[in-house]
Amino acid sequence: MKSKIDIISASAGSGKTHVLTKQILKKILKSKDKEYYKRILALTFTNKATQEMKERVLSSLKEFSKVEKPKDSELYFSIKNELELSDSEIRLKAKEILQKILHDFSFFQIDTIDSFNHQLLRSFAHDLNISSDFNLITETEDVIDEAIARVFQSAVNDSNKLNMLKAFAFDKINEGKSWDIGHDLKEFARSLFNENQFNDIQNLNTHSLESFKELKKELLKKEAYETKKQKEILKAIQTVIENKSFEISFSRNSFPKFVKKVLENQHTWKEVSSVFKLFEKETLINKSSYKTHPIICKQVFEELKELFLNLKKSLENCFALKSFSNSIIPSLLIKTIKKYFKEIQKEKNQISISEFNEIIYKEILNQPTPYIYEKIGVRFNDYFIDEFQDTSLLQWANIIPLISHALDSYDHDDPEGSLLVVGDPKQSVYRWRGANPRIFTDLLEGENPFNAKKNIKFLPKNYRSKKEIIIFNNLFFKSISKLLSNKSHKHIFEESSSQKTNDKKGGYVSLKFLKQELNKEEYLSETIDSVCSIIIDCKKRNYKNSEISILTRDNNQSSQISRGLIERGISVSSEDALLLSNSKEVMLLIELIKLRIDPTNKRSKFKIANHFYNPKLKEDQFLFFNSIINLDQEGFLKKINLEFLSEGFKKPLFNSITLAIKELKLNEQNNNIFISFFLEILYDQVYKKSQSDEEFLRYWDKNKEKIKVSGEGNKESVQVLTIHKAKGLEFPVVIYPFADSFTFRTYGLKKWFPVDKSKNPTKLLVSFNEKLKEYNDLTKNMVETTLENQELDNTNLLYVAFTRAVDELYTISSFPKKASLNSHNEITRSFLETNKIWNEEKLNYSWGTKTVKKSQTKTKTVLNKGFQTTQMKFEPKRSYVDEKINFGLYFHEFMGKIKKRSDYNREKTDLDLNQTINKEIKNQILSISKKIVTSPSIKKHFSPELRVLCEKEIFSNDGRIFKPDRIVFDKNQVATVIDYKTGQKSRRDVLQIENYKKLLQKMGYKVRETILVYVNNQYNDIEIVVD
Repeated sequence: MKSKIDIISASAGSGKTHVLTKQILKKILKSKDKEYYKRILALTFTNKATQEMKERVLSSLKEFSKVEKPKDSELYFSIKNELELSDSEIRLKAKEILQKILHDFSFFQIDTIDSFNHQLLRSFAHDLNISSDFNLITETEDVIDEAIARVFQSAVNDSNKLNMLKAFAFDKINEGKSWDIGHDLKEFARSLFNENQFNDIQNLNTHSLESFKELKKELLKKEAYETKKQKEILKAIQTVIENKSFEISFSRNSFPKFVKKVLENQHTWKEVSSVFKLFEKETLINKSSYKTHPIICKQVFEELKELFLNLKKSLENCFALKSFSNSIIPSLLIKTIKKYFKEIQKEKNQISISEFNEIIYKEILNQPTPYIYEKIGVRFNDYFIDEFQDTSLLQWANIIPLISHALDSYDHDDPEGSLLVVGDPKQSVYRWRGANPRIFTDLLEGENPFNAKKNIKFLPKNYRSKKEIIIFNNLFFKSISKLLSNKSHKHIFEESSSQKTNDKKGGYVSLKFLKQELNKEEYLSETIDSVCSIIIDCKKRNYKNSEISILTRDNNQSSQISRGLIERGISVSSEDALLLSNSKEVMLLIELIKLRIDPTNKRSKFKIANHFYNPKLKEDQFLFFNSIINLDQEGFLKKINLEFLSEGFKKPLFNSITLAIKELKLNEQNNNIFISFFLEILYDQVYKKSQSDEEFLRYWDKNKEKIKVSGEGNKESVQVLTIHKAKGLEFPVVIYPFADSFTFRTYGLKKWFPVDKSKNPTKLLVSFNEKLKEYNDLTKNMVETTLENQELDNTNLLYVAFTRAVDELYTISSFPKKASLNSHNEITRSFLETNKIWNEEKLNYSWGTKTVKKSQTKTKTVLNKGFQTTQMKFEPKRSYVDEKINFGLYFHEFMGKIKKRSDYNREKTDLDLNQTINKEIKNQILSISKKIVTSPSIKKHFSPELRVLCEKEIFSNDGRIFKPDRIVFDKNQVATVIDYKTGQKSRRDVLQIENYKKLLQKMGYKVRETILVYVNNQYNDIEIVVD
């Protein structure tokens, strides 16, 4: 019996996880081998999907192993019937297999493809001459920066490299851009980690430096020819116009103006397009001229049209040739950057996760398959691949040999090998990460890389959404499929957008357009208000916050929505949106701290200056930054109007940063949750944990990707996440704000373009521009394919967003001015127009009925009483800088200035004159500090004859820094350590002051006693603990 391949096309909500779970369970329950689960490899693409599949398999085995058989389990009875097993057989098998899996969990191989590749690389570490304990890195930005720095450093002693860098800079200057090429190199270097560009980068190795020099000469020669051709055409145009017996009147005189601009090389592509439209509409020459000389005007029009089209073609050729020529050096430097990237990785024992597939493809797949199995310690017989539309070409190429071996190698003691692939091309949204949905559509249409029978199955029913939502989505995506340019892309939505409904009645869909002519701030505010209105309405109908999800295109939108909801008192849960490192204001403060530590830090100066740079200034941007970063700290701060920080930097860190926040008006209304939470973190680390500036920065660098502000908790919070993160999930209510995402995102996009029409054309990494399609057939195909793929990807995003909802779906977008495929709101208008629903005066469209849920039992709500760093919570409508924190900050500052009792009156006068501290806090500080300096227990430690150190740093042997509030030395240099505590009593306080004592003893001092002074400003009281 031949091995079997099952290809399952599973639209949203059609039960693909159920199918996968069932087939895995059938395999392990059917086999006589109780450890057959070790022969199964199930791969998916996200940790969430992996976790869900594991949980489903394990929970099913647990359910099957119970004495009482599951009464309502369709899964149980279908497996029982298909395997022809009795209840007792299933129960005993399930119990034994479950125990074995839990005992040997590492062999239960349901995993992400990245994790499997990681395991593969570790197994082959010796063969690949890499350390088996290599460090896995997921972020490559820092290594890219270092690699580019090495490129510049190495150019000092390498004339070829230096000349290349100079030439690249001059090319930029000639285009009117800054000659700073560091940013450009970084953009080009990112291609190293894009699997779709793997072959093109490999092909660079087949070209020498000399061949690229020759290519540059050839391109410049062609460009010179086109320039000469343009002059000849322009001369011919002038001859046609001037050689007439009367003066021709042109529409708005636009054509003569255009010709003059081209002669002066001052034209724009917008002007080229405008003139082209004049020829298309035959409105180039005014009607008045046609009336008097119709025959001559028609003749002139035809002659000028032919000349203009030749000119347009030549201008487009020139643009392409210039783009190719300017891309030669960066394309060449990619090889050099890769070389240094590899060098740095070797030094640091690192491998980037983005390199896994490349390494496996180049180094491992040439090994015999049995040897690969031997290295990983197991031979897989059955393969399951979920979310197959997200597979990349390299990933598929890497797994094919292993699958082929299982399908071709038939052993009588083993069941036949198998492959089950599940996917949906409509849900492929990871092309930027290498995903290629064409692999899956090819499998559906007849492609088969294996010598085995292939069965194709479509899952027809949507089990997730209610009836009205399914009907709406069927109609919507079938209607808009006509907008797609590519036939096969049209086919994807035409053929698989019609899902059968389930037994869930009801469902509601709302499409809302905001009124026209809103500015950016008004649009954001109205969007958030609309989202709040929907949430409030849902809660009135007994939905919980946790049943509502808001989907966005990117983290910036998630952040805006989350911030707006929290400010309006709605609790939010968001995985990435509220990372402190996503806040421009917080990152400005971090750079200020770096500059405070190192006044010569040019990178921080650049980032700070960039924050305040005004593009409207006439000063050249490059010259501005180049001059400003070379100023000393005082001059730099003065140049960007931050003089107050010259003195501010001398204050303690927390005071310095609160001053910056106040002067820069970063949190005027106390409603910037990022700033508020950052201050809490800063206070916690600097005051409670006595960290120095450098230690705080080390803490920040280590934790910046984890520290976030979120709602009061995950259980009762509205979820905010990107559409990408929502894939595979479902929610009772889905709100999609900012539903006007652009289809074509070409800014910063770079593609490998062929520069000639030979059999194996040279390719260069070129900044994408639609005008390149006019150069030749190859570039035309490249441009059209790129744009068609973006059409599909953006439509897929819309499909994923619309198919997450169970009960209700809402979209909110700006008003679409036309129907087109250019953005989600214009796509929506196309749907409405196609179905004769569109009304220019109407802003709201809806289908179905809203759900009124049964009232649920009230539960006690525990309010969050402040920030909790470990849980990253934030209480709505409350800023961090509250009375207690202000008191603690100013109290420590005040006591730090009192070395002897007589200092009290001087500092009291200064405090009275301070206008930034409110009167109540001043009175608390003065009252409590007086109690301390006059207390019988410790007043002797404020005597004038003592040597006193306040908040002085102590460096430990391991490099850590400690800062006791007060150390007092008597005439014999015997020390007493005093620490003030404004918070709740804690065992940590005792450990901390004991640590101070040990540090002083290690330094050779005797310590007589330690004193903890607990301060309660609420009750104007102190408690002194002497040890």
